[in-house]
Amino acid sequence: MPRELALSILLDITEKGAFADLAVKNGLAASRLEKRDKSLATSLVYGTVQNLRFIDFQIASVSARPIESLTPAVREILRMAVHQLRFMDRIPGHAAVNEAVNMTKRHARSAASYVNGVLRNIQRRGFALPDTLQARLGVEYSVPDYLVQLWMKQFGAEECEKLLAASNAVPPLAVRINPLKSSAEEVAAVCKARKTNLENALYIEEPKNIAETAMFREGWLSIQDIGAQMASLALDPEPGERVLDMCAAPGGKTTHMAELMENSGEITAWDIYPHKVELILKNARRLGISIIKAGTHDARIPDEQLFGCFDKVMADVPCSGLGILRKKPDIKWQRTEEDLASLTAVQTEILENAAQCVRSGGAVLYCTCTINRAENEDVVEAFLKSHPDFSPDGEARMLLPHRDNTDGFFFARLRKR
Repeated sequence: MPRELALSILLDITEKGAFADLAVKNGLAASRLEKRDKSLATSLVYGTVQNLRFIDFQIASVSARPIESLTPAVREILRMAVHQLRFMDRIPGHAAVNEAVNMTKRHARSAASYVNGVLRNIQRRGFALPDTLQARLGVEYSVPDYLVQLWMKQFGAEECEKLLAASNAVPPLAVRINPLKSSAEEVAAVCKARKTNLENALYIEEPKNIAETAMFREGWLSIQDIGAQMASLALDPEPGERVLDMCAAPGGKTTHMAELMENSGEITAWDIYPHKVELILKNARRLGISIIKAGTHDARIPDEQLFGCFDKVMADVPCSGLGILRKKPDIKWQRTEEDLASLTAVQTEILENAAQCVRSGGAVLYCTCTINRAENEDVVEAFLKSHPDFSPDGEARMLLPHRDNTDGFFFARLRKR
């Protein structure tokens, strides 16, 4: 049953601390459900995680029991049911309630009447929201208060709400065409697609199971957001150059740069985990790329033998990931305000190392997939103040989901004099 699978996955996430994408992947792989039921289970999991604060607010407003006092199974059954009542129009309300009550009878029979009462009360009353602006935004779009405060400060209330809404929307599926093997025209002839503003990129109109198609397996394309593609284009690696990708796994930007270099030159790709290094090499093999040399290395640690050795350096640094909430909604519950502050030290270390590895006249691209000035503009500005031998090379870009139809993505190209 899809709801039982969804419950099992949600318990892995909430009780065992599993990442949502891995928990869903592993849960689906172990299941014998048909594709339609797997799709429902996936929607239930991601929808419940994405709308968690809104859901809990509704439960708390009609329940005599604190949510924390409920057993994990009852809590997640209730959450799934509220998600269905509010966000899944194709499921009738009575069906969502009946399924939740029946599930509760299987997992905690004594709580069945409680679950029924809570859901019926929510149906009768409708969905509530707080009165104040900041609290309303936090509940309506299910984000922590610190994130509302952060984005209101950076963008103002109106822009913040647009950004919050876009961060809960379903993103388009963008693919990057591999010119070493195919073209946009060939891919569009095989599947329904529409053009993007980039030459070798398409939006797939029917995105289901694109990674299982022959054209994917044969290396015609890669799944990659337009924002990430724009970062590699901004660095502009050329055929024959030596390039360093400091935080490369799983290899999306690494392989894109190799395609831009026409598989001529050399790319050194680093990651700190051996299994992620293998992901880079696996992607390169699928795409027919031979110029990538991948190995384990901590991008924060300088290696004097590499100082001044590279024409271009990609510093796609670890970040809070606030730009990819529409793909990984559990990030907003895993990150804390303290995490955001601690990341800038790591980001600065990596950028410092990048500055030493690039040759005179070469370029470094600093980039993140977050929407946080402290991790983006502030890091770059502080670096430029302490490195007079570097200067901005073009304007820095902050891509936003509601404005650019991309993930939230920041990049700044810096030139070494």
